Amino acid sequence: MSSSLAVANKFIELAQQEDDHSLTNMKLQKLVYIAHGFSLAGMDEPLLTNEEAYAWQFGPVIRDLYQSLRKYGRGEVTDFIPGVPDSIEDEDQKQLIKAIWEGYGHHSGFALSQITHRPDTPWSKVWNQEPYSEIPRNLIRTHYQEILDRIEA
Repeated sequence: MSSSLAVANKFIELAQQEDDHSLTNMKLQKLVYIAHGFSLAGMDEPLLTNEEAYAWQFGPVIRDLYQSLRKYGRGEVTDFIPGVPDSIEDEDQKQLIKAIWEGYGHHSGFALSQITHRPDTPWSKVWNQEPYSEIPRNLIRTHYQEILDRIEA
């Protein structure tokens, strides 16, 4: 397991390796959340250590990550999050993050927000019941397992 900040730094690293990809706070939030979801479903373990996603207005948000990136506002995140060791040593997690980047990295933050806002997503279920509260991991796992099942079918 890793911190949301370490996972975000991996996405920043992947974006910097390509010329035409920019990252915003919103986009990083959604990429980290999606990676966490696929980790819960596909690897049967959380990607994030002691961090939960919350149903905020524009989709799932991990609070520590939001606090670290809020200085960018809606602008592009241009630097690595300082003081975060490269704590992602698990090769499966690295491959998962890379796969999420390849599958979702071309989307804008707004588009990723729309994906997480679809009906019956974990965000929508929580937002419609109790906005700004924690999204239970079992909802996230079930949702991303359904996506994996559709991919495999």
